[in-house]
Amino acid sequence: MKRADKWRIWSSVALFVTAVLMIWPTIRWYSIPSLERDKAEASAQPETSNPYFRSLLDQMHADGGEAEIQRYRDMYDLSRGTIKLGLDLQGGMYLAYTVEPTPGLDPDEALDQALEVIRNRIDEFGVSEPSITRQGDDRIVVQLPGVRDPARARAIVERQALLEFKVVAYPNHANNQTAPSSVQTIRDIESALEGTAPVPAITVTETPEPTASVDSASAPATTIVADSATAPAETVTTDNSAFSIPSETPLTQPEVDDLTEPLLLEASGRLGSLITIANENFRPLRISPGDWVLVVGANLEAFQNMVNTPEARAILERDNLSFAYTRPEEIPGIGQCVGVFLVPTDVTRGWERQADLDRPYYRLTGANLKDVRIQMGDTQAITSEPGLILEFDEQGAENWERITGENVEQRVSIILDGSIYSVATIRERISGSGTRLSGGFSVNEARDLRLVLKAGSLPARLDIAEEQTIGPSLGRRSIGNGVLAGAVALLLITGFMIVYYGLSGFIAVLALVFDMLIIFGFLCFPGPLAQLGLMGMNSTLTLPGIAGIILTIGMAVDASVLIYERIREERRTGKGIRSAVDSGYNRAFVTILDANLTTLITAMVLYRFGTGPIRGFAVTLSIGILASMFCSLVFTRAFFAMLLAKAERMSIGMGSLAFIRDAHWEITKNRKKVYIASLTAIVIGVIGYFANGGLNLSIDFTGGLETNVTTTTHDTGEDLANSLSGMGLQGVQVQALSDWTGEGNAYVVRTSTSDKDQVYEALGEAECMLMEEQEGEEQTAFIKQIGPRVGTELRSQAINAIMIAMFFIILYIWYRFQFKWGVAAVAALVHDILITLGILAILRVEVSLTIVAALLTIVGYSINDTIVVFDRIREDARLRKGRTFEEVVNKGINETLSRTIITSATTFTAVLMLFIFAPGMLRDFALTLMIGVLVGTFSSIFVASPILIDWHAKMKNK
Repeated sequence: MKRADKWRIWSSVALFVTAVLMIWPTIRWYSIPSLERDKAEASAQPETSNPYFRSLLDQMHADGGEAEIQRYRDMYDLSRGTIKLGLDLQGGMYLAYTVEPTPGLDPDEALDQALEVIRNRIDEFGVSEPSITRQGDDRIVVQLPGVRDPARARAIVERQALLEFKVVAYPNHANNQTAPSSVQTIRDIESALEGTAPVPAITVTETPEPTASVDSASAPATTIVADSATAPAETVTTDNSAFSIPSETPLTQPEVDDLTEPLLLEASGRLGSLITIANENFRPLRISPGDWVLVVGANLEAFQNMVNTPEARAILERDNLSFAYTRPEEIPGIGQCVGVFLVPTDVTRGWERQADLDRPYYRLTGANLKDVRIQMGDTQAITSEPGLILEFDEQGAENWERITGENVEQRVSIILDGSIYSVATIRERISGSGTRLSGGFSVNEARDLRLVLKAGSLPARLDIAEEQTIGPSLGRRSIGNGVLAGAVALLLITGFMIVYYGLSGFIAVLALVFDMLIIFGFLCFPGPLAQLGLMGMNSTLTLPGIAGIILTIGMAVDASVLIYERIREERRTGKGIRSAVDSGYNRAFVTILDANLTTLITAMVLYRFGTGPIRGFAVTLSIGILASMFCSLVFTRAFFAMLLAKAERMSIGMGSLAFIRDAHWEITKNRKKVYIASLTAIVIGVIGYFANGGLNLSIDFTGGLETNVTTTTHDTGEDLANSLSGMGLQGVQVQALSDWTGEGNAYVVRTSTSDKDQVYEALGEAECMLMEEQEGEEQTAFIKQIGPRVGTELRSQAINAIMIAMFFIILYIWYRFQFKWGVAAVAALVHDILITLGILAILRVEVSLTIVAALLTIVGYSINDTIVVFDRIREDARLRKGRTFEEVVNKGINETLSRTIITSATTFTAVLMLFIFAPGMLRDFALTLMIGVLVGTFSSIFVASPILIDWHAKMKNK
């Protein structure tokens, strides 16, 4: 046996063993029932705020206490080094945010800080293997696998959590100033506004009957934060660990504490006339009698319209004051109300006449927090409500002592994200590092608030650019369908290869299985080495990634077919089996290298410009290309070497069947007719494009929202689409889900309206239910939201990806052949893309990022076919002197015709199985690939090579 053959054998054995070792932890982990795996994940996160994991932890505590949790913790160690599934396979959330830094902060620094804060929050919340990455100059991408409470997770990520402590300017009962007209700033605003158009005022002089017109939505969302709360404002104790606010202690306020009706002290039409003075009836707001109140709705809206005028803003800026509001609460007989206070805008300065006073030590924020703990109940307030114990660092404790020492009998507010949580009167200096924050929280609210405060505040505003939520059972269904499609495709191709090539076909099938092992081994890396602390390459298996593997099944046999056809040719010339095998591999090597490298170029471009799951497709396709090259050139060659190791062996079964053997068809002579036919097909596609109003672009490119819903009211998609359009949604498209087996009908709803609240409100009015609500924890929900800016960017990136792929292909073919060969190849690619897009336009197939991935795959597949023909033409041009260039080209096409048809048939079979068994998104992907395989096969035979003939003739005539 030759030394090279020994190297091939041992390298194949080593790679096979390595791949199996990498895959083994994944097989072992996923053989455990899913509930047991969830418990193991929960046990590794004992402090998690994830409600699903907390319920599992409680169950484990009840079943066996710490011993049970430790058992599952040991089980969780088995998950190390397992394959990483994408969100589309295991369910979860994908969030992309555009970051707008706080004024004054360096954008790059703000982005890095926001990244760290979000990472800390997610770690505290408890998500298994989250991904938080920076993308470009102003974007952060968050991927949260397995999240079962997406709304809560998103709220935790997005909350700014800016915690501030501010001395209250007004109403400050220590100064006995309760009427708004007694505040100079308010009087100045009223004077400045006297010359403007009158503002509608609502005067509340007595408790009115409840009214349906009160609506919290009328207040700007930036002014009132609905998930904040306030605490009663009565006293601060000297206890270093508590900032206690007992509700039973009355304020000493002769002017107001005996009130039984709301008090109004202002003339109608002025700013102060909109403010009601609180009495005991307003206790739900957790403010004191004598504080200021606004009725939510027209009352609050009119107030904010006045204070947001340029004149009012200028006065507030001059006096260093701003209005801050409490959380809205329902007051019996009145409706929703908010408390309103005047606080310094810049806490390090005084206000009004003392606006120039410099007090830098008054800055006390969440950045000064050392720890945040939950405390159930407050003995001084005699309450069981959960509160937060805020522990300051050394600087924070020192500032807090000075603030409280200089403001005895004054009031201080605790403000989170611009909304007042607590207002209390300082009775004496507080020395120590702790204070208590209460505010009528539920246990979950307290946990979430602790989480965001402990993780830190965001230094920037996050604007949602893209969102996807995928239910876990939808992912499991995708895996099942993908595995079924792959298994059927593998079975059919195995049968064909064995029937057509005999023993050699069986070797090709073994190479194909080895190819799959290498792909999964790479995706599972580092496998068992993770126990030693080795990190993986962050490769992820996605739904398009499964499509890439299935496509690889079809394409991987191409190299074996090339080699076998070459060996057959050598055998027909009379060579022995050993000489034929050597010549077959040597002559096929360059063709295999050129064909696979050009396909690899398109995969690399797809990875560079793709996002999320599309990158997963590019990764598996790239690994599949490299693995198939190894398996066809090294593994099968090693297998042949072992079979031929015995000198008495004189043959290896290569099969007796043959398609189009020794063909001599005059293909190139009809090229003019082919040009006309191709041009006709392109023109028909263009007509279909304009007749249908262009391509049916998905929300990936237009922006908007897509979700799955069920309904028992609407029998057809058209009926539901008309209903939603009538409710103000734009660009509504509805598609029925044919595989839905639940009650009623299921639809995919797409709309260019990207406001989720508006879309959900319309769906509710149309009596539609989100699938996540229909299915509970075993949800099949799919929610996708993309902002218009992202849609525009993705559309531009898709076009750039295709153009760049073609550019690099021209360069490579120019380097390996000649420039005219590269132009001819790209002309064939343009032909394939235009015809495919025309068919997609006629069929109204939705063009998404997945379809762009399919188009790029068509580019790679078509160039692969073309390169095989080009290589044979180049070889024949050197060997067959005396023939015309047209005869050489025609001969090369005929010699590769059998291989072209076989490769196209196996690839088409694999993609057809994907089309039959795959879920909706991949069905369009498979349809596009089927069109591309047929058109690409046609162009490699009838378009690319004939163009060379005409170009050659034109250059020769010059």
